[in-house]
Order: sequence, then C-alpha cells, then structure tokens
Amino acid sequence: DEHQVEFLRERSDTEAAAVLARMESDDAADLLLELDQERRLPVLNLLPAAKQRKIRSLLGYNPSTAGGIMNPDLISAPMNATVADGLERVRASELKPQQASLVCVLDDAGVLAGTVSFVSLIQGEPGERLGDLIDDGNPTPTVNAEADLPEVAQLMADYNLIALPVVDAESKPVGIIAVDDVLELLVPEEWRRRTGSARG
Repeated sequence: DEHQVEFLRERSDTEAAAVLARMESDDAADLLLELDQERRLPVLNLLPAAKQRKIRSLLGYNPSTAGGIMNPDLISAPMNATVADGLERVRASELKPQQASLVCVLDDAGVLAGTVSFVSLIQGEPGERLGDLIDDGNPTPTVNAEADLPEVAQLMADYNLIALPVVDAESKPVGIIAVDDVLELLVPEEWRRRTGSARG
C-alpha cells in the first residue's frame, strides 16, 4: 500500500533490501516496481540469491496475468509422501494461510498430479499417502501463467477456491495465487480504502 511504498522510498538501498527480503516474493516484486527505476536493480542485487531468482522470474511476467500475481513459493510433495510429511511442509512454510491451504502433489516427472487441502491433511491418517488423497473424479483447477486476471477470477469464483495453482506448459506448478491477491487487483482502490478505514 501507499505507506509501504513511502516507507521504502525513504530507506537506503540496504534497508530497502532487508525489508523486501522478509516479504513474500510476489509482494516484494510489486513493491520493488514502486521504487524509482534507477534504484530497482541495486536493491534487487542486495537480496539473497534465492529471493532474487524468484523476484526476477515474477518480473518477467505481465503484471495483469496469473504469472504476474502468483507467489512462486508453494508447498509441494511427491505422491508417496505421507500426510505427516505434508503437514510438516505446511508447518515449515512461511506462506499466507490461503496459499498454504493446498499441497501440490507431484508425480515422478514433477507434473502436478493433484492437490490435497489443509483440511484433508488434518483429517487424514499420519501414514496415509498424499497420492491416495487426490480426488481423481474431481481434477484440480489450474491456470497457465499467461492467463489474464478476469480468467483467474472467474475460475476461482466458479470453483469457490481460496488458492489456485499456476502451471507451465508441461503442467508443472510454478506458483500459487491466493484469492486475496486477485481481489486486491479487481476491487477498486477507493472501495478498499473505504472498507480499510471502516475496519481500522
């Protein structure tokens, strides 16, 4: 929001990088773009290597596509991982609750075989395989990174999703979109400000 942008603009490159390093990659990428052009690269170069890679990949997408709003950090596990493994991965994650609500289950080639919800993990037996929890009759909705925002919003509304995996051309997951990320972009800013002040 405006306060974050102002705060970041008033900080040195090193301080700005320290702030961005603690944020989720998708939010950090958005905020980086709010800095003056000549500061972006120096600040980006001060970030840890893994964070830099994620932000650089996000900046390669059009901001009004699924790739531009997704978080490249997602929770994934192989088919033969257990419910206990899945819960441990959720516990270790630093994702927002909506983004941590799904575990992407991958086949041996890294292709998305399906997802398992956080609720299914809690209800499952610790030794149960994640591959067995995938509902074959109800395939996981996904979007391509190039999908536009109305398409993403429509899919999330149609399936009543709080999180949606983003996949590449080979159906390998590259990120996840939380419903609040979509709403943030589709709800007019004046309305968000009004409801924000009503809450505050």
